[in-house]
Amino acid sequence: MIEILLTGMINMRLICLATIAAALLGCATTRLSNDLKPYVGRDIHELYARLGKPTGKQETTGDRVYVWSMSSEGVIPKGTGTEGTITVQRECTLEVTINAENVIRTYQVEGSDAACAPFLRHLSR
Repeated sequence: MIEILLTGMINMRLICLATIAAALLGCATTRLSNDLKPYVGRDIHELYARLGKPTGKQETTGDRVYVWSMSSEGVIPKGTGTEGTITVQRECTLEVTINAENVIRTYQVEGSDAACAPFLRHLSR
């Protein structure tokens, strides 16, 4: 009986951690997205000046997509903190679509608050 209760408590903690992580993910995406909005309609080189060289490039039908990505590892407490830690992977990806004239058309952001923080710092300089 006690074992079932403990298992249920651990599952509830994991659900709470997942919910918090999802909330933070949305926050980071919104903040970075808001900081990128003024760059739509501007030359991609203005974004290069802030973020540096992209980590990847893709060609699509007449457009190019530049990709900036970052990843890192971190640890979070397992359960109440006395059971050890869990290693988590943090990632942030920014995809920017430009036209033939190097003008930014659209962008997409995905990632965690911790991984997106360097992009946010570079854009606010």
